[in-house]
Amino acid sequence: MRRARTLQVALAAGALVVASTACAADAESADAKAKMALLLRSQGGTTYFQQVAKGARAEAKKLGADLTVQFTNSSDEQLSAVDTVISSGAKGIIVTIQDPSIGPSVATKAKAGDVALLASSDPFDDTAGKAVPVVTLDAKKVGSDVGAEMAAQYEKAGWAKAGGTVKVASVELPKVSTCMDRTDGARSAFLKATPGFKKSDIVKLSYDGTLNSANDTMSSALNNHRDVDRWLVWSCNDEGVVGALTALTNGGIGADRLLGVGLGANLACDQWDKGKGTGLVSAIALDPADNGRMSVRAMYNLLAKDKALPPVTIFPGELVTPDTPRAELPC
Repeated sequence: MRRARTLQVALAAGALVVASTACAADAESADAKAKMALLLRSQGGTTYFQQVAKGARAEAKKLGADLTVQFTNSSDEQLSAVDTVISSGAKGIIVTIQDPSIGPSVATKAKAGDVALLASSDPFDDTAGKAVPVVTLDAKKVGSDVGAEMAAQYEKAGWAKAGGTVKVASVELPKVSTCMDRTDGARSAFLKATPGFKKSDIVKLSYDGTLNSANDTMSSALNNHRDVDRWLVWSCNDEGVVGALTALTNGGIGADRLLGVGLGANLACDQWDKGKGTGLVSAIALDPADNGRMSVRAMYNLLAKDKALPPVTIFPGELVTPDTPRAELPC
């Protein structure tokens, strides 16, 4: 009986070792499968993409995924980065595309390397014109939210009846469709809610997505619009709004003659904690870390669990104001 019991214990211990070894092998296999890269536009150090990277890294650590993050400054640099991460053994690539025109080239490289591809947060197509799976916001919806909020602020301020000239500065990225969806959505919602406002009083300004560029383009535009008494400002992101508001302030336009509605709210804390007047009256907040987390999770589910990438994964936005608790802001 004692020998039999000893043999049973030994067999059980052996089974436990085998099971543990198998689990370890499975874990190693999952980790190897879940090797991925996140390629982000730097846009001069835009805080939004820094927060995307932060959320992505946190999610990768939580899941046990092998994640490489790289920022790029040009289309050529991003295409080179795609080659680099494929050659280093990445099984999946998440891309914030530098320019949608290089999307087909990125998709071709990924297909040739047998690498999964996910767009985040700007959509782009492959060589067949088919949309690459994307984690994104509903750009038209958040744009419409900005426009509706601007209309409400415009009405609240009584500017329609105040007299003088009022114009909108719409700070845009013409080559980026998701940006244009936001500003187009803002314009449509605003004009619908303010039927007396002339579409011709919306001044379109191009920038590169950064605060400094928005500042420069607004400064130049101001030279041709010295007759304007009050300005409304919206854009693709907080950088576009705050940059334009800064230029207007530097140009002698007081905060009481400015209404800016941000998109992202990543710069809201700085504006609202200054202790002085700011033209940024509200924002549609987006948590960029959620963008990063959701993108990594979707890619991990494909690589480690064989769950197909959804064609579109949406992350939401919400209205915030200077009265919103700072802990609830993505800044």
